[in-house]
Amino acid sequence: VKKLIEKSDRIVLASMGTPYLIQEFPEIPVYLCAYKSNGMMQEALLNALLGRTNITGKLPVTIPGVAELGHGIAVQMVNKITSNKSSKPGPQIIQVMPSEIGVNTDVITALLNEAVEKKAWPGSVLLGAKDGKIFIQEAVGHHTYDKKRRMRKSDIFDLASITKVIATTSAIMKLYETESIQLDDPVVKHLPKFKGKQKKYFDIKSGITIKNLLTHTGGLPPFRQYFLMDGTAESRLDSIYNTEPIYGVGDTTVYSDVGIIVLGKLVESISGTPLDEFVQSNIFEPLGMNTTFYNPPSEKSHRVVPTEIDPEGNLIRSYVHDENANSLGGVAGHAGLFSTAKDLGVFSQMMLNKGLYGWKRIFKPETVDLFTKRANILEGSSRCLGWDSPSDKASGGVYLSDSSFGHTGFTGTS
Repeated sequence: VKKLIEKSDRIVLASMGTPYLIQEFPEIPVYLCAYKSNGMMQEALLNALLGRTNITGKLPVTIPGVAELGHGIAVQMVNKITSNKSSKPGPQIIQVMPSEIGVNTDVITALLNEAVEKKAWPGSVLLGAKDGKIFIQEAVGHHTYDKKRRMRKSDIFDLASITKVIATTSAIMKLYETESIQLDDPVVKHLPKFKGKQKKYFDIKSGITIKNLLTHTGGLPPFRQYFLMDGTAESRLDSIYNTEPIYGVGDTTVYSDVGIIVLGKLVESISGTPLDEFVQSNIFEPLGMNTTFYNPPSEKSHRVVPTEIDPEGNLIRSYVHDENANSLGGVAGHAGLFSTAKDLGVFSQMMLNKGLYGWKRIFKPETVDLFTKRANILEGSSRCLGWDSPSDKASGGVYLSDSSFGHTGFTGTS
């Protein structure tokens, strides 16, 4: 350090422990003290050095000969300058101390641990953020009740029906923006096989639109046990396309896996690309969501949290829990995606930023607004386009605003 000081005066000394380190290097022009060396403080220090967050701390002690108690230089975060002065990046999620935004996380952590103690679950991961600032990222418990592997913040979960919005709805949003589809297009326009083989349903199924499937108003059943059928994935798909409606189009809202499976195949038909590859290249890779994928690679299997014990007594791990998705090769519109809390935090922040994350534009603001507001196909329905909005009995509780949107998954994800 002293040799560096001799060569340049553009040096920042950062301490991850004792604040008195500066006494050994009095020539240092800039001193940043983080007090601890845990992961949260390391990330906070990096964000401060890169200008991603404000520096507002004050010394809690006096450092003799250097600075008095309460001293500290406030530094405002910087925005990247571009040729377009009106452009601003979308906030990116960063780790902060809970006190920075006035949150006490003790109660939250206590509830998570209580759930483990009472065996509501063997373990869980929770990430909470406000205005792009992660105030809690907690992992409690273990993967299983035998406590062989502790839960870690970076562990990977089977998202179940969250796949419907993160993957399939996002893919539809992309096709909508490129004008490859219109929301009122009949599904059969892009996927003729959806008409099926039963002539008595031709007219009804020909009238089901992309918007109907997104809002679960297409009249299709919630699900069918296609996985019990003999044959190949293609023969099961044939059965899916041949599924008869149980209600009239637009008559009622029936949450339907069948309809979203069809939407996934529609994406593939239009794009000429498998669904998993389409969302990987258009959504996940641009966002840096490196731990979001279908069919987790074997080298990451130890990080995948099991979902259930199968009838033979084996853990369901590293392959999709949903039987229909599994029987289709693990890639489907309604289920099959795996991810981490951090990756979902990135995606959620992008959506809250109206499609922008940092300097990466994923969706147009008007597209996000269109898909995350109530579609009002049926009066009183909470359904948006793909997404859901709060209702009187929302699983998200009673404190969600009217502009909130979200989704849950059968495996306990949300």
